[in-house]
Amino acid sequence: KEWTGVHATQLNLWDAQAEAEAMVAAADDNLDDFIPLFANTMRGLPGGEKGATWSLFFKVAPYEIAAPVLGDELAAVKRWSQLMGKSKEAQLTAHKKQLDHLIVEADAALKARSDAAIAGEHFRTQGALAAFVLNVAKKRDGLAADLGSLAAKSSLLPRNYASRFFRRR
Repeated sequence: KEWTGVHATQLNLWDAQAEAEAMVAAADDNLDDFIPLFANTMRGLPGGEKGATWSLFFKVAPYEIAAPVLGDELAAVKRWSQLMGKSKEAQLTAHKKQLDHLIVEADAALKARSDAAIAGEHFRTQGALAAFVLNVAKKRDGLAADLGSLAAKSSLLPRNYASRFFRRR
């Protein structure tokens, strides 16, 4: 009975972790889709890829920015959002609202992943699973002591009788 509740909690935590990873993947895909579209807009500005505006936004090629999963990519697009806010180019400011939404989505996905990981860690180290394992260990030790006591009282049982029932620690 006790294990059923612990197991159900573990499954729920694993589901939350899987859902959070899916959120991260989706947010990353959305940013990956945005980057080349934004790069194409930038290519249409005066100077194109050789212009000063391009070099403000793209320190490396667009595909290199999109490569990491929400690490450096997210930092780069957050910087872009700040630059877009200061820009007088209507084509750039038009992308800001969409980008800001994608950033909020990515931040929420990373927070969900972090929260799920923390909840799982707590469950394993201090929560219900840790308590369950400690309880099982106490019961095991009690049973081993009882079996050892039984073996000590009986001439028919070997002294290591209890060890037959348990793995060595």
